[in-house]
Amino acid sequence: MHRSVGLASFVVLVVIAFTGLYMNIPAVVEPALAAVAPFTERPPSVRTQGAAREAVWKVGWDAAYGRARAEHADDPVAGIGRIEARGYYQVRFLPPGDIMDSGTIRYFVDGRDGRLLGRFDHREGTAGDKIRTWQFPLHSGQGFGLAGRILVCVTGLVPLLLAFTGLWLWLRRTRLRRRCGPEPRPTSPAAGSGSCARPAGASSPTTAR
Repeated sequence: MHRSVGLASFVVLVVIAFTGLYMNIPAVVEPALAAVAPFTERPPSVRTQGAAREAVWKVGWDAAYGRARAEHADDPVAGIGRIEARGYYQVRFLPPGDIMDSGTIRYFVDGRDGRLLGRFDHREGTAGDKIRTWQFPLHSGQGFGLAGRILVCVTGLVPLLLAFTGLWLWLRRTRLRRRCGPEPRPTSPAAGSGSCARPAGASSPTTAR
């Protein structure tokens, strides 16, 4: 069980580990990845350093939503937020069959005057855009619907199961060594059954001279 479960879950565990690493330290992972798969960068900051907050956000939420909706009327809005450090809104849309519940199509609206600064859709982007966008859907299982979420949830419990089964196997072998003395590792299927059977003619380590 210990080995079979570990082998069966190996690929999913590696994917979860890599995507978790990527999302936690993107500043380390992304430069290496960008060397082989460049990204489409977000619009640069439009926020003037030291500007008052009122000057940065002259355009309200409704106006920003309306500007993005005018460009993209087909899909429902998944969310809208302010990118405070850059001074613009990000409006997300959720197309049918999207890989994230929060939507992957994004429009960027200037917080000062409502200008459309850019649009991002990973399906039309570079290979790097696709890789970066898929990190959270892979890590959470969202990219594969309910089945993917269940798989990731169950696989997340595997390390705990392996820890318990590994500890149980180690304790079991330790008890056998104490009971039977040092022995060559058995190779038969019956080995490890808890008995101290020895080959015919073998002497006990406690009585051999």
